[in-house]
Amino acid sequence: MDRHMQALVSGIEAGRVASRNGREAYWEELARGQSPGIAVICCSDSRAAPEEITRADPGSMFVKRTVAGLVPTPAGKVEGAWLRLYGGLTRHLGMRELAGAWYGPWAAIEFPVVHLKVPNLLVLGHSGCGGVALARRPRGEAGHLVDTDAWVDMVRPTVQAAARKAEREGRDVQLATEHAAILWSLRNLLLHPRVAARVRLGELRLYAGHYDIASGRVALWNPETDAFEPISERAPGICDKSEADACSCGEHVKRALAALSA
Repeated sequence: MDRHMQALVSGIEAGRVASRNGREAYWEELARGQSPGIAVICCSDSRAAPEEITRADPGSMFVKRTVAGLVPTPAGKVEGAWLRLYGGLTRHLGMRELAGAWYGPWAAIEFPVVHLKVPNLLVLGHSGCGGVALARRPRGEAGHLVDTDAWVDMVRPTVQAAARKAEREGRDVQLATEHAAILWSLRNLLLHPRVAARVRLGELRLYAGHYDIASGRVALWNPETDAFEPISERAPGICDKSEADACSCGEHVKRALAALSA
């Protein structure tokens, strides 16, 4: 066992003792079920763990982590019909792993939104994101990262357009592209009918944030100013129930995304 694994094993036991000392009742209650108040979609990067960033208690936050924290565009009618056909065929042939692979990214969003009914959902990007940096490069250039390159390819047009605009305007290209990727994922959330329905009913509030690793600060996107701003007591979100009838909930996001990558 190398030193990294040894540290992990030691940390597990130390963490177990420290977290349960005097909180046995809390953990017994938590073992019976979860009711998190927020779901966070974020990057797999080892430096940007939301539980560490927020010091959140176990059970308070449902976390979905992928490379660059990307949310794929939900399947439309044609894609949905193909997925059902493909899923049925692969299951019939005993190829369940292939069938399930199509649904993985959205399954980890559907569960907290539809089943657990979390009232808040945050898309959280971070500084120095390698996935976003890869999307800035031409497709296939990183030959040793075939699977990763295929994953970020879906956001590549948006990221590269944002990079070109940032270069023209003399802004921080990496930061601009990270912001664009975050808003791209936020837009895709609002394209999902069940997510959009809960937002319109005032049952779900969406947020977009960016975490700076060096400073530890988080900026939240403000739909009123179309900008990422330092976090404050009043965290800006998408569509209060009072304004849901006056907009389509995703228009703010679409406008901001277009402004970033025009």
